[in-house]
Amino acid sequence: EGLELFDDLYDREQVKALEIGDSGIVQEITLKNESLSYLLLFDGEAIIGAKQNRISERTVILQSNSETQIPVNCVERGRWQFDEDVHFAKSNFSASPRMKSRKAELLNNDESHRVQDIMWGEIDELSMKLNASSATDDLGEVLRTRESKFRPTELDEIFKNPCNGFLVLGTDNPFIELYHDKQVCNKQIRKSFVSWIADAESSKVKTEFADPKYFIKRFIETNWVDDKAVGIEKSFKSKSSSSDCHGRTVMMDDNFIHSNFFFNIFKI
Repeated sequence: EGLELFDDLYDREQVKALEIGDSGIVQEITLKNESLSYLLLFDGEAIIGAKQNRISERTVILQSNSETQIPVNCVERGRWQFDEDVHFAKSNFSASPRMKSRKAELLNNDESHRVQDIMWGEIDELSMKLNASSATDDLGEVLRTRESKFRPTELDEIFKNPCNGFLVLGTDNPFIELYHDKQVCNKQIRKSFVSWIADAESSKVKTEFADPKYFIKRFIETNWVDDKAVGIEKSFKSKSSSSDCHGRTVMMDDNFIHSNFFFNIFKI
């Protein structure tokens, strides 16, 4: 059994994402993996449609030929009705770095009950900073207002690097994100790049003189403890005596899959 992304299985019609029952639940959906592969959905990755657009609350890995309820967060507060299809579809965007940072901090502090309100607040704040409106408070629509600033040549330069991850400075929360595979990394960068642009454009944090080695050193020296898993993944959260950084990591069968690590620049 291999490990495949939600988007790839969706393209082959081997996965279904559905609301739970006719009424639906804002913070949970059902994923039906109808393939012979493990299904991988990343933290903050958006799926669109059904009653409202959502993001995955955490990175999950689901068994082949399985049906699992996974935790999600709404990123389209102003809609609660089916449009054209009862199923969710793949998307081309992810949550902003600041949204993922706030979410990771709350999850690491066992405050998952607060995540949804914080996500809505972050979308409102991002919309205000970017002067970008959406009739349904849709994160995807807000981010699309910044697509004109997207230059594919910038991604071409990034993709030339033989790396499975990156350190991003210039957003409100500098962060490190690592993946198990270079091709997967590139796909996720392409999906996240517009949110990086939007976050950086609205940020007042200045990191042009920051030393990248400092952030990498903090990540390497981090201690990790077990966290609850949704599927067959092994989940870990960072354990720190301070609140200036927080991260989350997922493994499978002792193999590294995904990690993100955020810095609260105001506390450094």
